[in-house]
Amino acid sequence: MLFSGFEDGVFEMSSMQPPDSQNLRYCLTRIRKNDDTRRLSYTSLYSRSLTNVRLPNEPEHFLYLLERCLQLQQGVFYEDNVSFVSVLERALDVCIEMGEWQNALEYAERLGRILRVYLQTDIGLGLLYKKKGLIQLELGRTAEAKESLSTAKRLLTVTHGWRHDLVQHIRNVLTDLQADEESTLNHENNFSEL
Repeated sequence: MLFSGFEDGVFEMSSMQPPDSQNLRYCLTRIRKNDDTRRLSYTSLYSRSLTNVRLPNEPEHFLYLLERCLQLQQGVFYEDNVSFVSVLERALDVCIEMGEWQNALEYAERLGRILRVYLQTDIGLGLLYKKKGLIQLELGRTAEAKESLSTAKRLLTVTHGWRHDLVQHIRNVLTDLQADEESTLNHENNFSEL
């Protein structure tokens, strides 16, 4: 048996072994075969294993496993479950690492809808809006990026204070965006006078 905590198909939290790829495969087969009560513990273990494991040099495969985990969890957990949220956060980070900006934006928006309900002035929500704003900048969505970065600045000012490096970085990015917008407007006005 790969896990020492599985006796008669019941998982005991205190005896969890460190996760590896064999454990993930074992959990997947158990999720498919067992009833709903046991499926809950296997799904929870699978998501915890994924959020603690990092497969080196294989971000595409790791993203596939995370997406598979999200599919399995949708039938078992609510969206605001801690395991579900942690898998979404990992998927967002992997998409950013791979440069898949559109997928990263989709994960950021899903996380925003979930976290915004409970955590209106939380550090995690502020950091999420910062990531979302920078992703939107990568996609060329300047107006949406300004809105996200402004929200991040507001939240992180509450949690960190206005002198913190995160807040200063966001303020600098917003200032650069404003300067770029003004230079574009001035450039357009010069052409209209000709």
